[in-house]
Amino acid sequence: MNPLIHRNTEVLPKILKEIDVDEINQFQAASNYTFVLLKNGQKLLSGYSLGVFEKIFSQHIFLRINRTNLVNKGYISSIIERDNSHYVRLQNNQEILIPRRKKNTLLRTIPSILKPF
Repeated sequence: MNPLIHRNTEVLPKILKEIDVDEINQFQAASNYTFVLLKNGQKLLSGYSLGVFEKIFSQHIFLRINRTNLVNKGYISSIIERDNSHYVRLQNNQEILIPRRKKNTLLRTIPSILKPF
């Protein structure tokens, strides 16, 4: 079993058996489904909700940025501030809004990436 996956996970989505976890950059919620975004640019659809993937993966590897995004920490390039809001910038230059309530939690979780605001 992949060391990135919690062992106490009861259900392992089929999609995780078909792809290497190291190839995943991001999980993105789409109603009760989840898009799995890969390093090669592929976008796969899973029938499981984002919450299932959040429970499966260690917080040391994937980080829940907001209600719709679970991101590989290694894929985060920086944090930016614009118009009194903060955003996570990914390596593909996508920007994801950090909710105000999550900002301090993110600061504690990945201090090497985040600079004091």
